[in-house]
Amino acid sequence: MKNPFKYGSRVSGGAFFDREKIMRDMMGVLDGGNNVVLYGPRRYGKSSLVGESRRFVIERFRSVGVKMPEELAARVVSLAGNVPYYVQAVSSWAYNTVVGGRARTIRAADVEEAFLSLYATETILMESVFASRPESQRLLMRALAREPTARFDEEYRDRHSLPSTSTVNTALRRLVKESIVELRDGAYALSDPLLAYHLSSRG
Repeated sequence: MKNPFKYGSRVSGGAFFDREKIMRDMMGVLDGGNNVVLYGPRRYGKSSLVGESRRFVIERFRSVGVKMPEELAARVVSLAGNVPYYVQAVSSWAYNTVVGGRARTIRAADVEEAFLSLYATETILMESVFASRPESQRLLMRALAREPTARFDEEYRDRHSLPSTSTVNTALRRLVKESIVELRDGAYALSDPLLAYHLSSRG
């Protein structure tokens, strides 16, 4: 049986989901004879415009006769940080785990194992992203991986051994500009959930 989840390449048809409004708006602009520029962090679905949803994960598993409980679909989305590429990837790893054991229901352990399997394939990349940044940015990235925040006050900087406010603000502006950090629910956090996991899980 074919794995119903696709990631790592452009998609279409049934694998292309949750971007109906964007597609309508984009086609309207193109129909008017104008150009369209798609901008977003890496793996956020610029090429495929792939979104994420619990319903999608549940329905894709159901299409191949595998039950995905709603709470575990929510866990997939949470682990993936709502990043379409990771939603597909974690789901794909979970599918391979279950089908390999001839099971027909996804368990919590399957989802966790799937996430760790995906992380193992990305560890070198995550470390290269981190190592390529200047020290001030690395310090800030590690702090935000462990504790997203809206304020970089003295207590926060001391807790995470961060430099002065001006140095932190300079590092923050650069990281936001390069889509490594984003403002989410009123707090600054790393955009990539695997990078956040990579840095927060390190000693």
